[in-house]
Amino acid sequence: MRNQIVTLGHAWARRIVAAVAFIGLLCVVGAVVPNGTSATPLTDGNPDLPRRCGLDMTLIIDRSGSIKEQSATVAAASNALVQGLAGTGSRVQVISFATRATAFDDANGDGDNEDLEDLRFLPADELVVPEFPSQGYTNWDDALEMARRSPAGVAPLTVILTDGNPTALNFDSPNGHGGPVGANADPITQNLANAAAVVEATQLKLQGTHMLAVGVGNSVNDTRLRGISGNEQIKSGGAVTFAEGDWTLVDFGELKTLLEDFTRELCASSLNITKTEITAEGESRPGNGWRMNLELDAEPATWTSPAQPSDNLSASLETVDGKANFKWSNADVASTPSATVTEEALPGWTFESVSCTRRDFGTNETTPLEVRAETLADGSARWSVPDGISGTDSVNCSVVNRLTDPGATTTTTVPTTTVPTTTVPTTTTTQPTTTTTTTTQPTTTSVPPT
Repeated sequence: MRNQIVTLGHAWARRIVAAVAFIGLLCVVGAVVPNGTSATPLTDGNPDLPRRCGLDMTLIIDRSGSIKEQSATVAAASNALVQGLAGTGSRVQVISFATRATAFDDANGDGDNEDLEDLRFLPADELVVPEFPSQGYTNWDDALEMARRSPAGVAPLTVILTDGNPTALNFDSPNGHGGPVGANADPITQNLANAAAVVEATQLKLQGTHMLAVGVGNSVNDTRLRGISGNEQIKSGGAVTFAEGDWTLVDFGELKTLLEDFTRELCASSLNITKTEITAEGESRPGNGWRMNLELDAEPATWTSPAQPSDNLSASLETVDGKANFKWSNADVASTPSATVTEEALPGWTFESVSCTRRDFGTNETTPLEVRAETLADGSARWSVPDGISGTDSVNCSVVNRLTDPGATTTTTVPTTTVPTTTVPTTTTTQPTTTTTTTTQPTTTSVPPT
C-alpha cells in the first residue's frame, strides 16, 4: 500500500489509543529523561540546547498548500539560519513535508526524495535550502518520524517551521513512513494527527534532541506547538533564551530575523575550529583528539564552552568529530578582546595551514581574515585573530595537519559524540472493566495529490 492515501476508519481509533497509552507511560517514567533537560523536564522533557556553536541540526520545513505564497520567505529564512552556522563545523539534514515528508539530499539544490536512505547531514557551508513546491496537507507525524528514523542519526537540535495545524498522519505505527496516509481538515483528524506527532516528538526528545517549534502566521494553534516541543515560549525581549525555549509564534515577515537572532545567541561570541587531517595516502578526514588552547586578554562575563569560572583568561578543548567550539560572553558587548590559539603538536603530524573567517551577527556578513600562524619549536602552531572577537562575532577557523611520519604516531582513545539513549521499563497493567464507547467517525474525504 505504499504511497496510498486512505480514508478514515476504525484503525484511527486504535492508533489514538496507542498514542495516549504511550504518552501516559512516558509520564510515569519521566525520571528517565536524559540529563540536560529543560527547566520544566517533568512537564515537557525537552532537553536544553548545549550553549555552543558547531551543533548538528535537523531542519524540518512545511511545504503544505497553505504556505504557497510564502515559500520564498520561508526559504530565505531557512538559509539565514543555515548561513549563521556556516564555518562552525555544523551539519544540517533537511526534511520538507506536506501530506508526506521527503528528504533533501543535495547541497546544490536538487534531490527531494521520500526514501529514508536519502536523508543525510550536509555541511552548513555548502547547503542552500531551495524554495519547495507547495501543495497538500500538513503531516507533522511523517516529518518527525523521518527525523527519528534518519540513518544519519538524531541531531542535538531539531527545528520545525510550520504555518498550520496537522491535518494528516501515517496510517501505520510506529514506522508508517512510505505507507498509507490519512488526511482530512476536520477537527477529529487534526486531533488524531496531533496525537501521533506528539508521540514522535516525544521519542525524538528522549533521544536527546532539543525541539524548537516555530509557528508562522496566524493559523497555528499554540497548544499543538507546545505538544511537540515543551512549555517555554520564546518572546521578543523575554527572559527565556533559545537554548531553553521550546516554541514561538511569529509573522512571516519576522521569521528571518528570529532565526538570525537564534544563531547569534548560539554563536556569539565564539571561536570555532574545524580540524582536518590528511593521511599518508592523501585522504582527508576529521581530526580528533587535537588539543586546542585559547587565550583572551580580557576576562569574559561567562564561559559556556568549556564551562568554567569567568576569571579564566584561557580555555582548552580537544577536537571531537573534527571540531572544537569555544563560547563565552564578553563583559562588554562593544569590547573586542584579542584571541590567540595554540594547537598542541601530535607525534608524526605536521601543521600545514589555517584559514579563518569572521561572522558579524550585527550585520550578518562574513569576511575572510588574514591569519599568519607560527610553528613553535615543539611542532605546535600558534595564531592570533586580527582585531579580536566582539560580542557580535563568531570567528571560524579551518586547520589542516598532514601525516608526515606514520611510524611516530601513537594510539590514543579518541572521544566520540554519542546520543543519549533511554530504556523504557516494561510495565504490567491491570486491565479495566470493559465498557462500550460510541465514536463518531469523520467524513471520508478525497485527498488531492501531494
